[in-house]
Amino acid sequence: MRDVNELVSTVFSGLSPLVVHPLQDEEWGVRRFFVRDPNGRVVNVLGHR
Repeated sequence: MRDVNELVSTVFSGLSPLVVHPLQDEEWGVRRFFVRDPNGRVVNVLGHR
């Protein structure tokens, strides 16, 4: 995967129930979303704009 945009489309298409927080553009220049991994941990996935 090249960036967060490619990854989010892959994750959202197959793992929607595991998405904890949807894709969001933050004011400090980060684009991110959160998912829950199989062990129950929340993972913050981000990329800089």
